[in-house]
Amino acid sequence: MKLAQTLFESVNIGKKTTGLITYHRTDSIQLSPIFINQAKQFINDNFGPEYVGKAYVQKETALVQGAHEAIRPIDINIKPDDVREYLNLSQYKIYKLIYVRALASIMTAKKLIVHKSFFEAQSYEAEASSNEVIFPGHSVLDSWLSTSKKEGYQALDYQIGDSVKVKDYLIEDVSTKPPARYSEGQLVKKMEETGIGRPSTYAVTIEKLREHYIQVEKGLIYPLPQGELVDEKLREYIKRTINVEYTAKMEKYLDKIETKEVDKLEVLKEFNDNFVEELKNALEHMPTQKTIEVKDEVCPKCGKALVYRNGKFGSFIGCSDFPSCNYIKPKEVVIPKNAKVCPKCGQGHLITRQGKYGSFLGCSRFPDCDYMEPFKKRKYFRKS
Repeated sequence: MKLAQTLFESVNIGKKTTGLITYHRTDSIQLSPIFINQAKQFINDNFGPEYVGKAYVQKETALVQGAHEAIRPIDINIKPDDVREYLNLSQYKIYKLIYVRALASIMTAKKLIVHKSFFEAQSYEAEASSNEVIFPGHSVLDSWLSTSKKEGYQALDYQIGDSVKVKDYLIEDVSTKPPARYSEGQLVKKMEETGIGRPSTYAVTIEKLREHYIQVEKGLIYPLPQGELVDEKLREYIKRTINVEYTAKMEKYLDKIETKEVDKLEVLKEFNDNFVEELKNALEHMPTQKTIEVKDEVCPKCGKALVYRNGKFGSFIGCSDFPSCNYIKPKEVVIPKNAKVCPKCGQGHLITRQGKYGSFLGCSRFPDCDYMEPFKKRKYFRKS
């Protein structure tokens, strides 16, 4: 969202400053007629009339906010490679993704012939298929995003009654697996499906969760002990207000308040009456539990239990006897393969760290070594 914000606000392109995309905090799917006509002319001039498609007007669901147009480039004639030298790598990738998706949505579909052969042997059945592309349509843009796949067509020269030798077979024991963990993208998709939040709040919500309640490892979300505790207590004591259905209903109420279909004071009164009652009950009956002990670990300095605690920079593990013992367990540091050796101590490596004023490079041996340096601004140039 922060990178898209820079593309929306302004980018210095030579002697001109301009925005490159329309408002990006929207989930609208509608494009303006002016842009559609410009895009059709661009497609005709660059690919041919047979590639000019139709901008399908879909009925937006009740969850979609239609106050803004769909995310698109402000000018279809500003190609990603035309502004490559003025953008950093991340900005370039985002702009190219928005540009290609908007353009592809107005192009004709890919056409292919699916060849299938079916095989029978006693009580077993098998199938072989191959796709023959006869018209690429919008897939001609796949190479722009480096997502094109080689679709090798191999004719299936089988005739009815032919015998085919089985080269190999596999017996697989399939059992029911538990649901996979969410990635941040999958979590946003789930929030969208259930009607919780809006495009402008998804990133903020996940950022707040990461401060105290979850951690992300290899792209997957895992709850922290503090997060599990908070979830358990909210479900038990404030279940009428803190649940998916109520939150989704509140989003609908906010939309109706905007269109003056309902009175905001009535909505606030209903929320207040329910929440105050639940909060009063929670304050009276919820057991106090300020810390959660770490299993099978004790403080190496004083021998007392280690507990999970929260600080201004997120969760950490520290001694339960604080402030008498100020031990804090160092976080496991992941050092990239290309990390540079610390110029001060010569033992640690420079890694990305977070501070009061943002990200910076610091020694992996902190606090034993306090070396730090700011990120250098990089300028990316298009390769010739």
